[in-house]
Amino acid sequence: APRASATESAIQTALEIQAPAGADSVGMRKFELMQIGSMFLVSSTQDALVVLDQHAAHERVLFERFLLLLREGDRFHGHQTLLLPDVLRLDPDELESLDANSDFLRRAGFDFEVSGEDPGTVSICSVPAGCRNASGAFRSFFRELRDPETASLPESEMVAAALACAGAIKAGERLTPDEGRLLVDQLFATSDPFHCPHGRPTLVEIPFSELERRLGR
Repeated sequence: APRASATESAIQTALEIQAPAGADSVGMRKFELMQIGSMFLVSSTQDALVVLDQHAAHERVLFERFLLLLREGDRFHGHQTLLLPDVLRLDPDELESLDANSDFLRRAGFDFEVSGEDPGTVSICSVPAGCRNASGAFRSFFRELRDPETASLPESEMVAAALACAGAIKAGERLTPDEGRLLVDQLFATSDPFHCPHGRPTLVEIPFSELERRLGR
């Protein structure tokens, strides 16, 4: 795993669980965490404001989960069955990608059936846990495979990154405080919590000194 810089280590220390002896797994926190704009999670260190991109953070979490599945040939057990199947049509290119990646999609938590009468129609029966838009995430997977940034990755990382981006929390999705804190916990349990699978930052730090300067203090 990449070594964290001094600044990154300070951020991680500020956001990690501060559990006193005998406390349960929920623990306590040094700094509060809140969602703003239905896009960002905001907290602080001793000296700076920390703004976390909820989509990029969730991408990193899912990417490492799916990459492990792809490399080890296991199946992710955290999936949820839909009350009613989500039916959608795929174009020929999407069908080709589906055929090439169907085993991995099933191991990742998608269960689906291709219509015998109309091969372009797919019924999605279950999705990975936490996936809030079954058909949207499923179709987005194929679109992400064609993204130049994703396509430039090694094959296993390309597939994992495409599925991670497709299934990750999007801008505009509201998170409860518990969901936000869980996301932070999961992010800092990854090998590189400071970058999404494409290398973009998952968070930024704004020093209080910079805020003071801009506010004329």
